[in-house]
Amino acid sequence: MNINILHTTSIPAEYDVAIIPFFEDKQLLVSELSDTLTPYLAANDIFKGKEESTYIFTTVQNKKLVHYILAGLGNQKDFSAEILANSIGLALKAASAKKISHACVLLDNIKPDFLSEHHISSAAKASALGAYKFDKFLSDKKEDLHIDTITFVSSCDCAKSAVKNGAATADFITIARELVDEPANIMKPSLLAKRAKEVCEKAGLEIEIFNREDIAKLQMNAFLNVAKGSDEEPKLIVMRYHGNPSSNEITALVGKGLTYDSGGYSIKPTSSMLTMKSDMGGSAAVIGAMAAIAASAPKINIVGIVAACENMISGHAYLPGDILTSMSGKTIEIVNTDAEGRLTLADAITYAIRKENASRIVDICTLTGAAVVALSEEYAGIITKDTALWNDVEQASEKSLEPVWRMPINKALEKKNKSSVADLKNSGGRWGGCSSAGAFVGEFTEGKPWVHMDIAGTAFIETEKPYFRAGATGYGVHLLCELVKIWAEK
Repeated sequence: MNINILHTTSIPAEYDVAIIPFFEDKQLLVSELSDTLTPYLAANDIFKGKEESTYIFTTVQNKKLVHYILAGLGNQKDFSAEILANSIGLALKAASAKKISHACVLLDNIKPDFLSEHHISSAAKASALGAYKFDKFLSDKKEDLHIDTITFVSSCDCAKSAVKNGAATADFITIARELVDEPANIMKPSLLAKRAKEVCEKAGLEIEIFNREDIAKLQMNAFLNVAKGSDEEPKLIVMRYHGNPSSNEITALVGKGLTYDSGGYSIKPTSSMLTMKSDMGGSAAVIGAMAAIAASAPKINIVGIVAACENMISGHAYLPGDILTSMSGKTIEIVNTDAEGRLTLADAITYAIRKENASRIVDICTLTGAAVVALSEEYAGIITKDTALWNDVEQASEKSLEPVWRMPINKALEKKNKSSVADLKNSGGRWGGCSSAGAFVGEFTEGKPWVHMDIAGTAFIETEKPYFRAGATGYGVHLLCELVKIWAEK
């Protein structure tokens, strides 16, 4: 898809659908469309401009069908980048059901005072994300129902750079969505490593991929025990961006990379297994974010780390009651083989600190069902002991439109992971599960500044959102990029 900007007050000569955003006052600023739209705007019972409402009508112009979609923004006093993104995303979803190739979005129907670069880039990002479809396995792809080009019409000075940035961000998010949407019989650890290598080579990033023997030499026994129930070889994927060679500071982005999670001998019910291809959503976010970081070239050093494997059942699989010695030297009692992601993260974080000299850690993972129960598909659960880091995450969330909610961590929650036979046990139980799981991961950060992101509810959704179909969202790519920008500028 091509997303471009027409830096003028005139609409394109050729288009199949025009999307016109309106506040509840329904003021028409695009005079060229006055004759066409006035009858529809005059009828209050047809279109009232309510937030996320749409009204579609079709006319014939120059012997050609042209569709118009009126997109409601609600009350001006409540207007935000998120409202604009949702409104345009919904309108383009409606447009994608028509036989069209060229859509134009008339942002000039919003007064310039209401539009910032953030608003316009968010709208462009939403447009591209709303057009995404994972249909590679469909015999009937309905190829006649797609949009080739979206042209934003805006006279705002910042429009050109904003549209370019928004469209680019969507491309990086799409990398993650495509990785997550692949079924688990295809997206094995070896393919995830191959795709990561392709992304890194295109982005100009350094990448190193470790096989089982390499991982064993590193004594990453927690990671290896999760992997050993599968016939598929685990992969440790390490991606490096050297944005500030004069600095010794290195930020590690560590993504959970379970390409499939059966639960192991603590087996999941079938209904819970259906979406477990998405258990590598954290790794996909890190891979997409590394590509985006390379493109924006912030002055900061980043290492992206993924411990990729499957959690399966076999005669080789690890068992409840086992005691493992992690790369850090800490011993772990296995009380639940379905609490496997935190084991892989533990060794990946230790690797980041001891082998990559990471001075700050962000881990991102589809870690707990408890996060979904608490926060639904709306928010990622964030755990950090550092309020300054939380403030940075919150600021990055506002820029990326990827919602976050701070979850508690304290000594009482940390005690839930204490074992009577080992240093730790790998599950603190049902109550406060999001926090106790995060606290377990935190045991391996060696006092480094650390942020934990549980994206179990946000990485893969079963209910459509304004500019997301059901499936992978690529959540975390934009959030991580904005967070890195904040740190690079400090």
